[in-house]
Amino acid sequence: MFGKWKYLILAVFALAAVACGIMIPFVRINYDNSKYLPADNEVKAGLELLEEEFGSSGYLLVMVEDVPTMAEIAAIKELLVVEGVNHVDYQRNGDDVLFQVILAESDYSEATQDAVGEISDRLTEAGYRYYMSGQSYLTYYFNDMIKKQLPRILIIVIPIVFLILTIMTTSFIEPLLFAIVTGVAIVLGMGTNLFFPHVSYLTYSVSPVLQLALCMDYSIIMLSRYRHYRKQELSRDEAITKAWKTSLVPVLASSLTTVAGFVAVMFMKYRIGMDVGLVLTKAIIFSLITVIFMLPALIVIFDKLIDKTTHRSVLALFKKEGAGIKSGYNKYIFRTRLAIPVIVLILIGVAFFLQLKTNFIYSDTASTYDLEEIKESREKIRSGFGLTNQVVILLDRDRDITSLLAGLENLRYEGENYITSVFAYTKQYSKEELKSYLKDYDVTDEALDLLYYYVNGTDGTKTTMSFAEVAELVSVIKGFETEMTAAEMAAALSNFIPISAEDLEFAYEMMGVGKTSVFALIDMFNNSYTLAESVELLHDFAEADELAMVYQALGAMELQLSDITGYLVASFTAARPKAEMLFALQGKATADDLDLIYAFAGKEELSLKELIAILTAKYSEAVMKMLLPEVAGEKITGAYVALGMAGQLDEEGKISLGMFANFLLENFADALTPEETALLSGKAAQFMGLTALSEKMALLEQVHPIFVTAASFDLELVSGIAAVDRETLLAQFVSDEYQRIILTVDLEEESETSFDYFAEMQSLLNREVGEYYLVSSTATIMAIKDSSNRDYIVTTAISVGLIFLIIALSFKSFIVPLLLIIVIEGAIFINMAIANVAGTQIIFLGYLIVNCIQLGATIDYGILYTDRYLDRRKHEDRRASVEGAISDSLPTILTTGLILFGAGMVLSAVSGIPVVALLGRLIGIGGLISVLMIIFVLPQVLLLADRLLHKKGAQ
Repeated sequence: MFGKWKYLILAVFALAAVACGIMIPFVRINYDNSKYLPADNEVKAGLELLEEEFGSSGYLLVMVEDVPTMAEIAAIKELLVVEGVNHVDYQRNGDDVLFQVILAESDYSEATQDAVGEISDRLTEAGYRYYMSGQSYLTYYFNDMIKKQLPRILIIVIPIVFLILTIMTTSFIEPLLFAIVTGVAIVLGMGTNLFFPHVSYLTYSVSPVLQLALCMDYSIIMLSRYRHYRKQELSRDEAITKAWKTSLVPVLASSLTTVAGFVAVMFMKYRIGMDVGLVLTKAIIFSLITVIFMLPALIVIFDKLIDKTTHRSVLALFKKEGAGIKSGYNKYIFRTRLAIPVIVLILIGVAFFLQLKTNFIYSDTASTYDLEEIKESREKIRSGFGLTNQVVILLDRDRDITSLLAGLENLRYEGENYITSVFAYTKQYSKEELKSYLKDYDVTDEALDLLYYYVNGTDGTKTTMSFAEVAELVSVIKGFETEMTAAEMAAALSNFIPISAEDLEFAYEMMGVGKTSVFALIDMFNNSYTLAESVELLHDFAEADELAMVYQALGAMELQLSDITGYLVASFTAARPKAEMLFALQGKATADDLDLIYAFAGKEELSLKELIAILTAKYSEAVMKMLLPEVAGEKITGAYVALGMAGQLDEEGKISLGMFANFLLENFADALTPEETALLSGKAAQFMGLTALSEKMALLEQVHPIFVTAASFDLELVSGIAAVDRETLLAQFVSDEYQRIILTVDLEEESETSFDYFAEMQSLLNREVGEYYLVSSTATIMAIKDSSNRDYIVTTAISVGLIFLIIALSFKSFIVPLLLIIVIEGAIFINMAIANVAGTQIIFLGYLIVNCIQLGATIDYGILYTDRYLDRRKHEDRRASVEGAISDSLPTILTTGLILFGAGMVLSAVSGIPVVALLGRLIGIGGLISVLMIIFVLPQVLLLADRLLHKKGAQ
């Protein structure tokens, strides 16, 4: 068959290889391990719900050193705003700036990787010293490493494989045939990954190298059978036909044990096992297909070249009768047939307990902590700004979270609160926090003052506000016209500070609105007015041009005293007012009082703010006698002595006029004349009114840009607020059915402290809300950790069970699989114990995969040796059978074992992805240990069990 159809067979494989080669770049590589969480896992459900309700977005941290000016910060911010970036926040620590880049798509999307790459290129070209962190950067780093290192790994591995094959085989052409067959199998395996929705980056990285190492023995078996029959003087076509028939069963049996290991990982609850199992099982199938169909065609075509390029194999030295190596090995086997099994059994027991103490890690993120580039960036950012482990809590939209927010802000573990920020729609924020969050909208300090005045003006004491309140104000601001009068603006902001009737009366009287009018206003309303309401009322008592002045006064803008008096007499003059002109302020200040004020102030022009400040200022005893000449001086002196003894004077021995008047009225009433009492009552009332008004003025002064000296308002002041899209702001925190709280936690994503702190957080959530979804990298890792014990038991049981069954059926014996599994499982325990003693950080996923691969792949070596031993034992004694079995099987065992070791160690040395490097190292060392166990331990075990094997009818 192969002689006749050889070129057609090669043409079919060539076309398939070309097609699959074209498909490889389009394979979707997945870096998001949360996708492999079980379908019923709460974290996975939360992640899916979060994406469904709020969309997906990525997060990148970029720290730039030596940025001393705001201009440079702005320039860097411009560099960071590339396609795929939604907005950029920043915080400073000295001359270092940490930019928080919010990406339009998830951390794992292609658009995000392009954005991270462009940002890196821009900063490098601009000459900045910068450091990156965050999952988006790790994904970019891994993706870059895979693209660069996979070709490099294959370039290094292939020559090593060639060298091993050249030394171990008997023809220089044979390694070339192996390489062609294996290369085609790898291309077919990688290209057909396109038919999966996505392939884990871990699987994608290791599958070609493992396929190269694990499937080489299939080719060796086929070619060695062909050589065997050619030596029997069979023709080329006869030899290949017989070789194909006799090698088919052992090749299939060998592949079945390997596939059994991969099938076992498919039963992991953590579904990345399914990804690994399917991809590598498919790789084994393509290796079988190429070996069974393509290799025979190549052998037929290159038969003459194989003969012409024969050479002496290094293993010929071992096969030579009487050779020192062979003789020494045979003596070792028989002299240690009792001791070695006992010693190795003890060693396996010790290794078993050592590997149980392995300190596993569960995320690829934690595995990167020791990478120089990643470690430096993390340490730089952590030392300057702390860690930024983001957490999202999803809750029912209508749930009151006031108590929960308080609990989160006070959540402690061993005395430490690791939550550094909390964002929620109804949470209250300081002006600084809000400015940081709204930075991208260019909201100015003045505009934020407006926000706080708008929301918190009731008593002037509240210093925080929520996003809900911001959104409400945004809707008001968006209703403003580009230009409007100050009166119209005040009316529009209808929730301004309520002013009591007394405050309103006093303020209006200070500005010339008569008492009768004020009382009429008070009768019309419920003794409480907002500034907007007062504006509407004033329309009934003043002209539009006069209203501007009222706003100026209320806004604490600079006013000439002439403005006030001019308003009172309804005439505006440029002349500076004299003291007597202020008699209109009846009951508020006498001419003598105002003369004294002018003397203190040193000027005749005062703002309303200055007037209030002076009238509420604190005075000494001597000044108080000047201010209150109608009150007997000895009464003032006595009052000061009493105040001093009561500790009510300030450090300089002063008190305000109003407080002093109140003190005299309360404590010296019997000693005061009616005139003195009337005077002091006016002064006390004056103090109370001015104090209340001054508090309003102090708050109004913070937002004075609204009430400009002109009677118009320019919307440009709040353009930043107007730019905020209310729906966008709302959508960040509230969906149709859910609300979310966003936390930043100053902890590693994976550490015992992180796990304990998150357990405390879960307890708080259970108490406060009951139903919730907690989404974060730490929560994902905890979910993986929770399923680890179950996955270990299940995968081990299935792999051991399947392999036991395959071997038992093949040998028609229960003893053979038991012995082989003990030997190979012992090799696995020793491998893991060595890694543990060496202090290697072992990722649990890698541990499971290595267990299954090492058992499934290297047990083939034991099967091959045992098969040759039992076959010879039918007609030879024990010694001859042991010697013959090692001669028959050593070329294949040593060749494939060395290739597995070499490929694994190259993967470990070259890969910049820690989990990939770890897998390579464990598989490489594990393969070598398995080879040593087969060569130096299994023969003695078979000798000890020889009677049992024969008693059970082994064939």
